[in-house]
Amino acid sequence: MIPRRQRLRKSALHGMPGFIVVVVPSCLLFALLLLAGIDLSLSVALACGLLAVATFAVSQLQTRRPRARRVVFLAKSRSSFAFNIHRGLDEGLEKHGDIQVSRLFPERGEDGTMFQLSKLRSLEVARADGLVIIPSTENEQLWHELVRIVRRGTVVVCVDTKPPNHLFSAHGVARPLFVGSNFTLGGRMVGRFISTRLGEVEGARLLVAVGPETSWPGRERGSWILYELAVAGMLDRCQAIELPSWHAPACADTLHAEIESAAEDGCTELFVFAGNDKVALELHHRLDRAGGPNGLEVHLVGYDGTTTDDGTHVLDGFDRAKATVNAVPYAQGLAAAEFIAWAYEGEHPDFNNRIVDPQLVQLNGCEEDAAAAAARSVLG
Repeated sequence: MIPRRQRLRKSALHGMPGFIVVVVPSCLLFALLLLAGIDLSLSVALACGLLAVATFAVSQLQTRRPRARRVVFLAKSRSSFAFNIHRGLDEGLEKHGDIQVSRLFPERGEDGTMFQLSKLRSLEVARADGLVIIPSTENEQLWHELVRIVRRGTVVVCVDTKPPNHLFSAHGVARPLFVGSNFTLGGRMVGRFISTRLGEVEGARLLVAVGPETSWPGRERGSWILYELAVAGMLDRCQAIELPSWHAPACADTLHAEIESAAEDGCTELFVFAGNDKVALELHHRLDRAGGPNGLEVHLVGYDGTTTDDGTHVLDGFDRAKATVNAVPYAQGLAAAEFIAWAYEGEHPDFNNRIVDPQLVQLNGCEEDAAAAAARSVLG
């Protein structure tokens, strides 16, 4: 439910009862005139005149367009994921002409956390009525900045990374609204897809890259992949490894070392869940440059459904890439826009979270097979 303080007010007089702003002043004037000994007929005329002028003035104030509400979109990187969220937010608010959306993206290579901390303390965010942010990491300093912003009445919507309930409760403020992908469902899709493939290939193994400790989405989907493998009785054919960060080259180094180790152990076919599409793409290039490993066939599965400017999945066209999970960032942007619109209209949805179901995408023109059907069966 959107707290009462977290609303984008339309105008000071919007919805204010006419009795208060029109009738009461006129009655007070009439009473004062009588007390001053003014003739009754003249007092009535003056009071009615004031009533007419006040009625006209208030009607003009209540029907004119209010000043534009400012909403800031604060990204953590210049990724297609962030741009698609912004596109959904922008298009979702198009019908609200009084809401203006500005966007803040870091420069390429700029540290996302430091960029966001700087912008959260900026005048542009201080003047905003609403803030939609993709938190860079589960950084306590960043959450404390959001506590301060929520406390002053700004509507805050976090996308992708869920704000910690306990921290905001401890400071006596409402937790920001949250929009995210269903990472439980996404992890289970990947788990069923790969476990079905493992069942089709005797001796094949799996390497699962679990997101770094600071990434709730990465840990959540990784744990549900392992759950599906346990249900399928295939944990003995699986190795899980925690990624050091989301820095794609560093992650590719870590996974490449594990792949070479698997080849040395005699594995001939290995499925790798790379954590996300960027890491999968970097790992693919790393394998190409290394020219191997010899005798080991590697299949890659990504996550996020990252696309290029023309809408093509970044992993499409790379032969090792078998599937990804599209987190549907555009739909997440639309959901964030709904939260902002509800706050603008003063409505009170009885939920603080919007969860968007992901989609399994098979790559390289593959037709739906048993593994894809098994993955989609998670949807019921």
